Amino acid sequence: MKLRPYEDPDRTLCETWFEDPGPFMDPRWLQSASRDAKHGAHHSLLIGCEDGVPVSVVSVGHTADGTRAACSMLVAPERRRQGAGRATVQALRAEFPNVEEFVAYVDPDNQDSIKLLRALGFTRTEYAYPDRDLYAWRRDGVLPAADWKPPAIPRSY
Repeated sequence: MKLRPYEDPDRTLCETWFEDPGPFMDPRWLQSASRDAKHGAHHSLLIGCEDGVPVSVVSVGHTADGTRAACSMLVAPERRRQGAGRATVQALRAEFPNVEEFVAYVDPDNQDSIKLLRALGFTRTEYAYPDRDLYAWRRDGVLPAADWKPPAIPRSY
């Protein structure tokens, strides 16, 4: 899996991925993530490619010091449950070696994403967030403390 920056022409393809009933994401997510990446120094929107073919899109926003990040991902319908999500997360970890903690906000009904995150070592946190469960992964393997809070991602616009 290779990650590359999202470009405006990717939008047409990525928008078709929302047509499948599988994703638990609002199609407006792509617009918001694209805007954040264009205008925010602490945001990236990346395309995951296998053999040069886009198979995923992942948004990552990191803290000002770059040690914590929140991420969200959408996988092409025809590549779901085939390892593309796993490969994307692994590539993301390699792309951001200074990030010590990744956090994912997940719809509690999205069992496929929850299984994937757990298989990749993410732990469900106790942090209360409306309509989403938060999962965290730390390079040091330490579980989030009881008073843990998700990273605050700065906005530059």
